[in-house]
Amino acid sequence: APKDCFAAPATLHVIANNGLVAHDGKIYTRHGALGADFMVTSWRLRWRSPAFVLTFVEVLTLHRVALEEVMLRFPRDGKLVRRAAHWIALKQYLRLWARSVLRAAAQRVGDPPGDAREQGAQVLRRAETSLTALQNKAEEQLCIDPVLEQRMHARKESVWMKDTIETLLKESRDHGRQLRQLARCSDAILQGLAVGRGQEAAA
Repeated sequence: APKDCFAAPATLHVIANNGLVAHDGKIYTRHGALGADFMVTSWRLRWRSPAFVLTFVEVLTLHRVALEEVMLRFPRDGKLVRRAAHWIALKQYLRLWARSVLRAAAQRVGDPPGDAREQGAQVLRRAETSLTALQNKAEEQLCIDPVLEQRMHARKESVWMKDTIETLLKESRDHGRQLRQLARCSDAILQGLAVGRGQEAAA
């Protein structure tokens, strides 16, 4: 309802229908997500400020504990979620570090305000450059990992096929050996029968 507020650091909030929610100077509408950092373990790097509801809105929630239970059943998807959480934590840490440097520069005695703002802007630009480089590297890693996984899967299948073929060859050799033994036994029996019939005919 309007004028309500909510803040749950370990919960993801998604606006399901038309509505407006204000948080950190931003307005979130339909399909907007608040608290996307709910999987980050450090509470200092998670969303802590409350969000204010401006209109009637339906909000869907996903708790961290519930998602962790799902991740246990789907380890591959859980790996992607943990990687995204690490990436969000890194961005949050760099933002906090840049803000602390900006505040320290602004509080220096004798520094003109323009110099402090310029130093802070330089720090923010360096942080953004580092974030862009890390994001590109993470995207490359995400592209490389499926290829490696496919190769490993193909290698496992080839090893399994090799083992299966070797097992079949071994079984065929064993069957061939048994057939040869059976043939020798049948030849001996036939020879014995022929000798017995010859003796009966002579008598």
